[in-house]
Amino acid sequence: MVVKPGLVVWIHLGISLVDIKSHTTAHYAGLKDLDREVASIPFEHFGLVIDYPEDALLAAFDETFVLRPELKSLIAQYGVLIFRNVHLDNPGNAVFQKNIFGHLEFHVDRGLQFDNQYSLFYRDPNDPEHRLPRRTSSLICPNAVIHLQANREGLKIQDRGTLQRLFIDGSPHVAIGTVILEQSWQAPPGTGEVCVFDNRTVMHASYHPGETRGYKIAVQYLY
Repeated sequence: MVVKPGLVVWIHLGISLVDIKSHTTAHYAGLKDLDREVASIPFEHFGLVIDYPEDALLAAFDETFVLRPELKSLIAQYGVLIFRNVHLDNPGNAVFQKNIFGHLEFHVDRGLQFDNQYSLFYRDPNDPEHRLPRRTSSLICPNAVIHLQANREGLKIQDRGTLQRLFIDGSPHVAIGTVILEQSWQAPPGTGEVCVFDNRTVMHASYHPGETRGYKIAVQYLY
């Protein structure tokens, strides 16, 4: 996973949302179809954070853009992987596109017609635009949370892949850290950060809590 020849590196592991099903049940208590939606969540805990004490090289994918199998296994277990204090190995020197999404517009990046279902977001420590912490964060949650939040707001649940604007009449503050993971991109200046997930199991949106949007994040889609 990480290439640092000849060195033993102690890393810090953390879980963003512990026992996501119980929190979802409590947060949306009384809503229609709650039990069915909660049962559909494939994760016990949501969001694995891997923090390195010093800059490390992350070999996340190969030259054909195939995500490493051990990372796929962790994503299947935790939904989202977040790495901090890393820079990416980039086989073939691929050029990443840069994106910034609409405020609280939850969506998937890849429809079912695509084979490359994994999204990798990258705050590149070698990119001058990415040096400072980002003002815009990324919100990510299991599909069931999107359905339940839409239900609470009286919105029609959209088909997979369709933009779903949520929290129209209020703030997502209460949901963040309870049923929604926030990747804030707030590590110190010059720090590399990576966030990777499977579009088949989660939806995501940008969150612009202030008037000024942050920079576009680097994005790569993987098989």
